[in-house]
Amino acid sequence: EMNLKTMQYTWTKLENQSPAEYASIGLVGDFNNWANNGSTDLFMTQVTPHNWYVKTQFAENGTLKFRANGSWDTNWGAAYTGKGEPGGDNINVEAGTYNIYFNDITGWFAIVRE
Repeated sequence: EMNLKTMQYTWTKLENQSPAEYASIGLVGDFNNWANNGSTDLFMTQVTPHNWYVKTQFAENGTLKFRANGSWDTNWGAAYTGKGEPGGDNINVEAGTYNIYFNDITGWFAIVRE
């Protein structure tokens, strides 16, 4: 859970789950020409199990998605919500600097502009 007003967060362990484990989660989109074969993904850092983070700058408006292990086999997107759906729509993002958070179990994400 994140409180963007106070910039504080808490992690809540979800019970009775056997989630998939991913070696990496990366961002792909217009900003990196929709990376092929994982070679140019913007990889995120796993800050706690299943919770990923990256700070980055986008020079232009565009779209992006999250994907696991540099492959399109597992990817998340969302048209209008902060919850990524498997194979969902591209996520719109305006030019600027962002802190990006993603949970690979729930699909919830936050793209927070600085």
